[in-house]
Amino acid sequence: MTVGASAVGEEVQVYFLFDRIGEWPPVPSEGLRAQPTGSGTYRLLETPFFVRNVALDDVVRAAGDGSGTLWAGERVSWSGHQTLRVNPRSTDPTCAQVLAEFGVLGVRGEELEEYSLIALDVQPGVPLQPVKDLLVAGAAQERWWYEEACVGDRWPAGG
Repeated sequence: MTVGASAVGEEVQVYFLFDRIGEWPPVPSEGLRAQPTGSGTYRLLETPFFVRNVALDDVVRAAGDGSGTLWAGERVSWSGHQTLRVNPRSTDPTCAQVLAEFGVLGVRGEELEEYSLIALDVQPGVPLQPVKDLLVAGAAQERWWYEEACVGDRWPAGG
């Protein structure tokens, strides 16, 4: 995607290029909506489905490639949000049911229907142990697999 001027406050797309392992992730890159914050940095406005080690509201450095596409580099600051991914193993539970289960715990998320993949955003202040317990229980019951895509030091260990 080509972007025009990137004045502070204007929304743009920042792309992350993947080092794919086999067929995963199933796409070579992911574009995330972002807001320029100045000096080549951008605040992410959405939770990634495939990018690891970034979360909603993180600030990343990005540079254009000459064609107007912004490619992400390093993460400049972490927002305190945590990114989890859940993939139901069948249609029971459905993605909507999984989102509802985590919603009760104060976790927001959205579904990427094409891959039956859910990106969860755990906001700062949400109690983490109940979220971890639900993730682990669902995996143990073979309801889903999950990935801790971007978690902080407070994320409960083990499981």
